[in-house]
Amino acid sequence: MNRDNNNTHTGQNEQFTSLLLKHQDELYSVIFSLIHNFSDADDLYQETVMVMCRKFDEYDTTQSFIAWGIGIAKNKILNFRSKQQREQQKLSDVTFHKLADHFTNHTDRHISDKADVLKKCIGKLNTTDQKLMAMRYQSNMGIKEIADIVKRTNQALHQAFYRIMKSLRQCIKSDFSSQEMSS
Repeated sequence: MNRDNNNTHTGQNEQFTSLLLKHQDELYSVIFSLIHNFSDADDLYQETVMVMCRKFDEYDTTQSFIAWGIGIAKNKILNFRSKQQREQQKLSDVTFHKLADHFTNHTDRHISDKADVLKKCIGKLNTTDQKLMAMRYQSNMGIKEIADIVKRTNQALHQAFYRIMKSLRQCIKSDFSSQEMSS
C-alpha cells in the first residue's frame, strides 16, 4: 500500500512538472505584467509554484492548468499588493508625522524668535518712528492718511518708512548674527 501511494505521488509529481514546464513562461508573464518588477515577480512566481505543487492533489484535471495557476497567482499578488500598500501607508504616515512635527516646531520657534527680535528692534527706534510704525501696521492706515495726521508729504513718509525698514533689517540681521555666534 505504501508502494502504491509512492507511485501515485511520483505520478502526480511528474504530471505537475510536465504541466508547469509547459505553462511556466505564460504564468510568469501574467505575474510580471501585474507587478512590473522582476525581483517581486520572481518571488511571487516561486511562491505561486510552491502553492500549486502543495495543492496539486486538489487540482481538477478537467480544468485548465494555467487558469488554475493564474488564480493562485492572483491571490498571491493581491496579498502582496495589500501588504505593500500597508507598509507604504505606515511609512508615509510615520514620515509625514515626523516631518510635520519637525517643521511645526522649527517654524513656530523660528517665527517666535523673529517676532521677539522684531519687537526688540522696534523698541530701539525713536518715538516718532515707533508711532509711524504703529499707525501703518497696527492701525492699518495708508500713507496718505498718516501724511495728513503727521502733516508730512507722501514722499517724505515713503522715505521715512524706507529708512525705518532699513534700520529694522540691519537690527534683525545683527541680532540673528550674534545669536548664531553664541550657538
